[in-house]
Amino acid sequence: MDFGTRVDLGLLLPPLLLTELRRVLLRHPWAAALANGRPLVGPHALARSEFVYAALVATGFSGPDLSAAAAVITTYVTGTASSEALWQQHNESGVRSAVHDHLQARSTQYPALAGHFPLSGGDWTAHFALGMNFLLDGLAANHPPRH
Repeated sequence: MDFGTRVDLGLLLPPLLLTELRRVLLRHPWAAALANGRPLVGPHALARSEFVYAALVATGFSGPDLSAAAAVITTYVTGTASSEALWQQHNESGVRSAVHDHLQARSTQYPALAGHFPLSGGDWTAHFALGMNFLLDGLAANHPPRH
């Protein structure tokens, strides 16, 4: 499914909103850690949560499914932004090279990682979009829209 033209969740929960939240978290790397460390009850955080919940309710989510779906979306955005910010605060290529060498030396213990660990961070924005596609497709597939 195309990231920009998703019919159900995408119209109500536009990827642009999630991309913008990621952009803000990358500008303020400390914010993602704060978001995962305590309840957020400030006006901006509550407005974002209200928007996510309202979009999910409009597509038929309720009860435990609603809170789980909202948590998955929020955790994906904050988690990827936090990871990206952390990698970019360090010598990313040097750290990736060291991790790669570490995994190669232990390839019998970690064969999948040793064979597939990315030596470069690549395009973080494309990586985020692909993951968001997987996430929204999974939510849509496992929770048919309300008609």
